[in-house]
Amino acid sequence: MWRLVLLLLPTLLPAQDAREIVRRAVETAEVHDKLALNYTFVERQDIKQLESNGRTKKHEIRTFDVTMVEGSPHRRLIARADKPLSPEEDRQERDKERLGIEQRRRETPEQRSKRIAEWEKKRNRQREFMKEIPNAFNFQIVREEQIDGRTVYVIQAEPRPGYDPPSMAAGFLRKMRATLWIDKQDFGWARLEAEAFDNVSVGLFLARIHKGTRILLEQTRINDEIWLPRRMNIAASLRVALVKWVGGEWHYDYRDYRKFQASSRVAGYEPGEAGGPR
Repeated sequence: MWRLVLLLLPTLLPAQDAREIVRRAVETAEVHDKLALNYTFVERQDIKQLESNGRTKKHEIRTFDVTMVEGSPHRRLIARADKPLSPEEDRQERDKERLGIEQRRRETPEQRSKRIAEWEKKRNRQREFMKEIPNAFNFQIVREEQIDGRTVYVIQAEPRPGYDPPSMAAGFLRKMRATLWIDKQDFGWARLEAEAFDNVSVGLFLARIHKGTRILLEQTRINDEIWLPRRMNIAASLRVALVKWVGGEWHYDYRDYRKFQASSRVAGYEPGEAGGPR
């Protein structure tokens, strides 16, 4: 028996090490998720809605300046189709932003708590989903690579037989294969690629995610303290309530991260100042 254990040990240890690396990466992501509240950034959205025959139904490109305002994000439109807004549109967007900020500052404590709680609820769902990754897969370190001058583990993730998802959202992990790139030094998520290898239902009649749905996430290290998104692509098709088909490509690019003090309400803006934050 002991000879068998010795023979299997080299294969068992890397699998265990890989799972521990992923667990530490999930813990690091949770810490960085809180630090991210100290950053403003620019988000470019390239969203293409498709017909069931693959033809484009709607295509829209918009770019936003994103700032934390009174406890939750605020987005200001700054470009359409990669072209800056006209002076009139820019003025309108800045006026809308200023009014939105002033409205938030006039909220009652109950209104403010409700708004922040609704936003935190979405964030908590994402955190719970991330926490399930170490439980939902078996892992194997396949190699090491260099990304932006940093050494990363490349880890293959295959669905773990018998995995019992604790929520409907985590259910589709059973039909996903993934590759993870995790920083060797601080366990930050550098890259993630995942693809559905089969159709999977989420909830009894809620939705069915189709085979071939793909997710890509790339992150970059900012200020030598935090990993933040650089790019996220989703190509998906699903059937909602088993009737309505929904498909499309969602591309998000992130840039111009700027750090500000979490205690400050809005960087560069005070009540009554025209124009709002820049």
